[in-house]
Amino acid sequence: MKPAKEFLNMTNHFLIATSNLDRSVFEQSVIYVCRHDDDGAFGLVVNKPSDTSVTELLSSLEIGGVGGKTPVLKGGPVKPEQVFILHSPPEEYDVTIKVDDKIGVTMSKDILAAISENRAPQKMLFAFGYAGWSKGQLESEISDNAWLAVEASPDIIFDMPPPQRLHEAARRLGFDITSYSSDIGNA
Repeated sequence: MKPAKEFLNMTNHFLIATSNLDRSVFEQSVIYVCRHDDDGAFGLVVNKPSDTSVTELLSSLEIGGVGGKTPVLKGGPVKPEQVFILHSPPEEYDVTIKVDDKIGVTMSKDILAAISENRAPQKMLFAFGYAGWSKGQLESEISDNAWLAVEASPDIIFDMPPPQRLHEAARRLGFDITSYSSDIGNA
């Protein structure tokens, strides 16, 4: 009898796209996995800026005072019209996924009210859309060497410019992303 495959939970990890994903929407992406369970996975691309700044987004919603020139990120291809806010600490809003004690992701409008009333979370990252996987899909993609995984770090998410996040996540895994080959790990 074949032993059952152990479930490897990728919640609170970075997924680093390998060259197997070149020429796809995820080419050179770093995804922060917000939830991974038996039903599938959900995450946000944290290193691809859109052409919209947080200030422009909030101004369009008649909220000011936050963001500067910080870009809203392209969080993923699913629901690109929806805004997701990754924040620290994970305060409770109407629709918040508490990833851990340091990070939450909110999809409800009450966080926008908190921002407009100067009650914003200390650190925030705004993204349009998300990346999602159905049951077993992420595990299959990891087995096919589409993704490398490393434990996530709030400092990469919140304190580093988006273009540096890919290289820093890879460095914490122990290699230079520019020299990575998709053949690594294949016998």
